[in-house]
Amino acid sequence: MSLVTMTDDLYKQSGFTGLRLQALASVAALGLPEYAGAEHQTYFRERFRQTLETLDSEGVCDVVGFIAAQRGIKPEPVENAI
Repeated sequence: MSLVTMTDDLYKQSGFTGLRLQALASVAALGLPEYAGAEHQTYFRERFRQTLETLDSEGVCDVVGFIAAQRGIKPEPVENAI
């Protein structure tokens, strides 16, 4: 699967555009066999990190929430977290 096809699929699934979509594409690329090499892995990890740092907190929550939902992870309230 190409990055373009993958990004288009992610857009259709999430409805995200801009930095949110860029963050999803970067993290999803980590799982593609075409990008299994160390240089690609480092590049996409760094790009994901930089994109998350650029997003506001709502954007980060959207991206992390989408990834968690795709993995079947359901958030639960945490009591006495602090």
